[in-house]
Amino acid sequence: MRAQVRCRRAALRRRAGAPTMASRNEPSERDPMNPASHPASHTASYTASAKRLTNAGARQILETAMEKARAAGIQVAVAIVDGGGNLLLLERMDTARFHLVHSSTTKARCCASNKRPTTSKGAVAQPLDVAHALGLALAAGPENWTAMEGGCPIIFDGECVGGVGVSGGSWDMDAQIAEEAVRSIGASVSIDGK
Repeated sequence: MRAQVRCRRAALRRRAGAPTMASRNEPSERDPMNPASHPASHTASYTASAKRLTNAGARQILETAMEKARAAGIQVAVAIVDGGGNLLLLERMDTARFHLVHSSTTKARCCASNKRPTTSKGAVAQPLDVAHALGLALAAGPENWTAMEGGCPIIFDGECVGGVGVSGGSWDMDAQIAEEAVRSIGASVSIDGK
């Protein structure tokens, strides 16, 4: 008797389009555990194309910065990070002071995060006094934020792919070298392409 009822219910389910016992164990058209069952447009909404700085691009920026520093007669350290602030390249000239390694890396990370050159202004370009500048550095982490100039983001088509930090000269000289190095690969230092 029970078998007849089950068969009758299964037949009704098949006619209604509901899954039967046999089809419950088979993957459905949109199985959440099977990415192949998702339509292409659905999968595309979970991913994005992103540009990234290549090692060749980072090396060109580093070589240009070192060349400009030698021409200016200053000893510098240059750090280059990717869009997530991860160190790609770091070089310190032979007689450059050792603390420049930390300051150049911090400049590179800060400008990549803020997507604008490092400056004594806040993250949204507001003027900062010393207390607020120190507070920002402590809040973000001293390795992630600085008010020292000399860091420039590396921007292609409005997308930040990294940052370069130069330390060793005056802040103006560091900033000039960093900007010229970024422009050497055809990138800009601002989101609006300037």
